[in-house]
Amino acid sequence: MKKIPLIPFVTMLLVSCDVAFSSSSLGSSEEISSSTTSTSTKSSIVSSENSTPSQDNTPIEYELVWNDEFDYTGLPDSSKWGYDVGGGGWGNNELQYYTQADLDNASVANGELTITALKETFQNREYTSARLVTKNKGDFLYGRMEARAKLPSGRGTWPAIWMLPTDWAYGGWPTSGEIDIMEHVGYDPNVVHATIHTDTYNHSKGTQVGESITLADVFNTYHTYAIEWQPGLIKAFVDDQQYAEFAFDVNDVMDGPTHLAWPFDRDFHFIFNIAIGGNWGGVQGIDDTIFPTSMIVDYVRVYQMPYGRNDVTPPGRIYNPRVLKTTGNSLAVAWNPVTDNRLVRNYIVRVNGEVAGAPSVPAIYLDNLTPETTYQIQIEAVDFNLNISNPVILEATTSGYPSVNERIEAEDYIAQEGVQFESTSDVGGGENAGWLNPGDYLEYQINVPTTGNYRLSLRVASKDSSGQLTLLSDNVEKTTMDLPITGDWQTWQTVNSSSFTLNEGVQTLRLRVDRQGFNLNYFEIQSL
Repeated sequence: MKKIPLIPFVTMLLVSCDVAFSSSSLGSSEEISSSTTSTSTKSSIVSSENSTPSQDNTPIEYELVWNDEFDYTGLPDSSKWGYDVGGGGWGNNELQYYTQADLDNASVANGELTITALKETFQNREYTSARLVTKNKGDFLYGRMEARAKLPSGRGTWPAIWMLPTDWAYGGWPTSGEIDIMEHVGYDPNVVHATIHTDTYNHSKGTQVGESITLADVFNTYHTYAIEWQPGLIKAFVDDQQYAEFAFDVNDVMDGPTHLAWPFDRDFHFIFNIAIGGNWGGVQGIDDTIFPTSMIVDYVRVYQMPYGRNDVTPPGRIYNPRVLKTTGNSLAVAWNPVTDNRLVRNYIVRVNGEVAGAPSVPAIYLDNLTPETTYQIQIEAVDFNLNISNPVILEATTSGYPSVNERIEAEDYIAQEGVQFESTSDVGGGENAGWLNPGDYLEYQINVPTTGNYRLSLRVASKDSSGQLTLLSDNVEKTTMDLPITGDWQTWQTVNSSSFTLNEGVQTLRLRVDRQGFNLNYFEIQSL
């Protein structure tokens, strides 16, 4: 039996109630919002200081809430572990077949879990392995998650200790998120990686956010791989050395709802596996002389911090509420992170008195609004004992829709997919859209005063290849443009499309990239 240490409190570490908790145990935004009512004087920004009840500064420590010490023999404990089974490539062109409850691929003995990859033909695959999961057996929201392990060696291996969402509340991969505690590829020995994947940041777009660290020996020496996860922040460690930190950036709310960049406010579960080959592990092929090869796990532990216990002090004042971006039907709103004697769990945001959301991060994207309308936005902070701060109120007005014959800057989109921006040297300054790939798009809304004939005028730059773009209005294709080579990424030229018809009224325009190789600064819909 291994000795399980208690981890002492460190300021701004991680969160729990008195027992292991999940998103379902924390209460809904409606439950929280209904527990308080607030009034305030109407103005641009109104706030008041909190009253200060007796503050509980009793030291608190991490508490072990889930673990497997592997102090038994046979298959992994079925009350804690299940299996992902199959050989369909798993979205990464992997070559192994994951078996179920097969001692050749997953076994426990001598205080260790051993996951083994074998060179054997099974179910039309040339390799077998195991992919162990704790879904619906160990699901967690926030805490310190750690595993002590030795990794398999050899070119073609791709072991991982990672987490996926249990309920996929925000949609399929990557929108609901992925947390990679440890990944290693055999052709790059002793380099381990920590990465997060979201709708905004993921390897399919080439925007994934990750860090790596080189260790002396990951194959014959145990190392402890861990994350510490709290609202808006994930840190990664090896042997208690932090080497990565991933934090929510409020500017991401300008692109849409906060979960697109930070979906890490729902339950996640563990996955332990060895993949063979695949898009990353197989980049330099597979050395078939390495098999069998194994990942050996000494223990897996989850600690959480009882931040809510005996906490009677509400969160502090909310500072600097502000509008980051305004369109005709949306507002991107942010504020400074709120301090608390322990930790803020989430925020309650009301629009004109109605709950609009309960984000775990200090920002919210409000949509389906009315143009040229003023809204009263009330923000409160909530801690883990459901103490609620005094509110701050921000008044913000949506913009009107742009009309035909008006310049529309690329960065003034209402929605986008896959587009990045940079400062432009073109006349007027600002930013241009760049790094455009087929399927990327930008959406805008525009008021068309009368049904008639129009053309699209684009301000573009291209270094050495001709791009292509299609304009859609309310999902109907209107015109496709082959774009010129201008000589450089900041050498700008105005190009015009052929004529097309638009109907009177507010239209949703989509600029869709069909062929890459150009930047876009602004455009106009011009009447003919």
